[in-house]
Amino acid sequence: YALALNRSARFDAATRHALTTVARDDLTLARLLLERAELDVDPEPLYLAATPAERRTIVINACRKILAAGSMDKGRVEPDLLRRLEDAAARQDREELAALFSEALECRKERALALLCDPTGEALALALAALGVDAEAAARILPCGDAVVANDETRQNALLALLRATPQRAAARIVSAVTGATRNEKESARRAGARDDALTAPGWRRATTRKDIAAPRKIDQSA
Repeated sequence: YALALNRSARFDAATRHALTTVARDDLTLARLLLERAELDVDPEPLYLAATPAERRTIVINACRKILAAGSMDKGRVEPDLLRRLEDAAARQDREELAALFSEALECRKERALALLCDPTGEALALALAALGVDAEAAARILPCGDAVVANDETRQNALLALLRATPQRAAARIVSAVTGATRNEKESARRAGARDDALTAPGWRRATTRKDIAAPRKIDQSA
């Protein structure tokens, strides 16, 4: 927290990335980072700590990026997964739902559970959109999230509107950022490890040859 609160500190890209990674699991730190606009951190991984206005901006920007990239939706959820999600939701089994989301989203179970426990229900709506769950099925799963959502039909309708309005790829982009998908984290670690290996391996610097050394210019002393 001290590092995030230090207004005089200047963070490079690697430090900002490290802070953001930790903030996925620490909403207090995430909130501190979001309040420091000058840090220029990526707000998508911090979605759970964002205000309603910040969340709207995050979703809109994700939609713009997806549309600009011309990305197509991935397709509907697999029928077996949907059946298991609906069954777990009907039994109000959050642990089972978290396990299913963890597998489907390729993320740690505790981060999938954080999506389910978001008191607004918006993170769960985006997760369902990311998996390609239609609004009819989502209406049966959303009440298994926060208790307030379960008892508020107006809130449920607003969440279904969010699901319908958010392109699947945009929702997947935000959810992947929030959960730190295991595959993405492993790939980042692999790339970082490869760079470290390359830098520490013997002879990683290309040997300097005579051709690489510019010949000294002769000084004209005739003047």
